[in-house]
Amino acid sequence: MTDLHETRKSPDLAGLTVLTLATLAVSKALTSWRAPRAQRASSPPVYPGVAAPSRVPASPTALPTAGGLVAAPVAHPPGLFGIIRSIIDRFSRDNATLMAAGIAFYLLSSIFPGLAALVSIYGLVGDPNDVSRQIAPFAGLLPPEAMKLLTDSLQGFIKSSAGSHVSVALVTSLLIALWSARAAMASIMTGLNIAYEEVDQRSFLVQTLVSLALTLGVLAFVLVAVFAIAVVPAILALFYMSTLAQAALIYGRWPLLAAVVVFGFAVLYRYAPYRSHPRWRWITWGSAIATLLWLLGSILFSFYVGHFGSYDATYGSIGAVMILLLWFWFGALVMILGAEIDSELDTRATNGGAPTAGTPPSAGPPRGP
Repeated sequence: MTDLHETRKSPDLAGLTVLTLATLAVSKALTSWRAPRAQRASSPPVYPGVAAPSRVPASPTALPTAGGLVAAPVAHPPGLFGIIRSIIDRFSRDNATLMAAGIAFYLLSSIFPGLAALVSIYGLVGDPNDVSRQIAPFAGLLPPEAMKLLTDSLQGFIKSSAGSHVSVALVTSLLIALWSARAAMASIMTGLNIAYEEVDQRSFLVQTLVSLALTLGVLAFVLVAVFAIAVVPAILALFYMSTLAQAALIYGRWPLLAAVVVFGFAVLYRYAPYRSHPRWRWITWGSAIATLLWLLGSILFSFYVGHFGSYDATYGSIGAVMILLLWFWFGALVMILGAEIDSELDTRATNGGAPTAGTPPSAGPPRGP
């Protein structure tokens, strides 16, 4: 069994490996993205019975939305500086920090039902204790207090599920846990719709099915990762391996984690929001930058909490919960930032290098009286 404290002694090399891979991902995005060609700008969205909106105004004005008045988008010059300014404006206009706080709350309320579902599903095909043992190598990404909170919860779920077999009660409990866990995915879908300036026109049933499918996808990724990490080393242990091969096996999980995160962002950006003309892309500017920021930020946050933070003294018995909540908030924030980046670049590519004004983010079709 891997010692959690021994694992945390060498986060620097592992973190360097992660950051190197993430940097390569950004480089790949740099080489694959092409500057938008000059082309005729597409028309702004037109709604029945409403006059067609005009292009970006020369100066900011107030535009009506379902939630009140918001500042209209401001045209920025082309080029890298203009793109950065546009992304900052989007980030501020969409209240990204507030959205991330809401997503973090739903993630916190859904993490424990999700862990219960994870243990129940894995217990049907393997030893549930593998789940608790194999998350130890990834402790460097989580502050120690938050890691202890999750491992203690896992141990409780494992004990309660000991000896469980397929039954009506187990299936019912699993469905309830999945339904509770999907609330976090539903909040992520809402946040990404705002970031992509889309109004979700899917029915409630379709939205629910998509959120459940994405939730099951997250659990499937975790199950496959845990199974691979638990079984593959045991098989390889039967064969002689050099010290170099053992080191490659130990630190190979970090590039794998980075690749999984990039793929996870790609899936979320493709299927979570309602998009008029979505395209599947393995890697984008947004997913690469979000992965880099999430991995780097998680390592730095874990180091800060482990060496300088005093959350237990400030929050008492809920210190670990607050740390986990802050970590979720940071993850949601970089996820939204990645979506804002991709949305801005897609808009400029579609409209010949300039964003389209008209309907403000998340406003949708204007409502009647």
